[in-house]
Amino acid sequence: MRSYESLSHLQNAGLPGPVHLAIGMFDGVHLGHQAIIAGAVRSAAAVNGTAAVLTFAPHPGRVLHPEAPVQLIYDNATKTSLIASLGVAVHITEPFTPALAALGAAEFITLLRRTIPNLAGIHVGDNFRFGHGRTADATALEAPGLRVFITPCVEDATGRVSSSRIRELLAQGDPAAAAALLGHAYTSTGRITSGRALGRQLGFPTLNLEWQPELTPRYGVYVVRACLGADTGGAGTLSLKSAVGGSGFPQDAEETGPSGNPDAHLAMHGADCTTPGRPNTCEIRLGSTALFRLSATPGSSAFDSPRWCYGVANYGLRPTVEAANVAPRLETHLFADAGTVAAAGLDAGSPVRVEWLHFLRPEKKFARLDVLLAQIRADTATAREWLRQRQNKFKN
Repeated sequence: MRSYESLSHLQNAGLPGPVHLAIGMFDGVHLGHQAIIAGAVRSAAAVNGTAAVLTFAPHPGRVLHPEAPVQLIYDNATKTSLIASLGVAVHITEPFTPALAALGAAEFITLLRRTIPNLAGIHVGDNFRFGHGRTADATALEAPGLRVFITPCVEDATGRVSSSRIRELLAQGDPAAAAALLGHAYTSTGRITSGRALGRQLGFPTLNLEWQPELTPRYGVYVVRACLGADTGGAGTLSLKSAVGGSGFPQDAEETGPSGNPDAHLAMHGADCTTPGRPNTCEIRLGSTALFRLSATPGSSAFDSPRWCYGVANYGLRPTVEAANVAPRLETHLFADAGTVAAAGLDAGSPVRVEWLHFLRPEKKFARLDVLLAQIRADTATAREWLRQRQNKFKN
């Protein structure tokens, strides 16, 4: 996938064939986002064209409402990798500015057509709004020779799948529920940084990750798995396949649902996206019709791959051993022998990806180190038992 930092960089890119462009913030690249992007990929494939995605940075809320900035689920690098895994050929990250926010519909279409001359289709969600005061909806994008595809929202038993719901779940310490909406395990990607080696002295060495997300998950102890070494891009492997033949929506449902019903929604019938070592399938349905099946594998390697290690992690301020006013840190103790970790060649600066599977307990301050050590042992035993119940292959 090719990445561009602005629409203006596309003018000499020469994108082949008709271009189908999915537009949105796509923070988290959750199931609803994946359905929109899948429509662009399907439409582009049908005409031997190019599937492209347009996102924005910073989040529009940071520009329009700086007093209450939106905290992003993922940084742009992780989002880009997830978008690439969906079969997209081009990703554009357009700087979001007050001038862009003030563009009217006609001006926005002019910008798109000037920078993407062979633009044939625009794919958005049913809640897409743009222009001054966000007063224009997707229908305002319609123009001669340009087709607009409006993808209905994806819903589960609770309601609409949204980035806001996922942020709330992570803040509550529920990565498993967040994963069900994301379609993949919530992920932290960063590089190893040196610590005080206190964990090693206690008999539980940790990898300390240099990771400062905008959205801060709940402080606490989690069951995790980590990918060691260079292959840490993205947050697992995502694959959307049509369930109706061809490569996308049935013709009578590809814009606003059956019979043009604007209130139609896509319902998810999913699986646990945090079960170790097992690909999971989530079916996206419109009414009784299955449109897409999402195959989401937590990580791109097999369960028994030596690059993947399960473990227990603490994310927080480490109040037992640290003074006040420290930055939160993700510390991961791996259930792997020293040889496996050594074979990965890990040292300060090495890349690591950590997938959050299950919340064990909140972070707390202990009166003494021996009490902390007893709790670490208990957390480790609980994490191993949780994994044992879900994967017979787990032997560490």
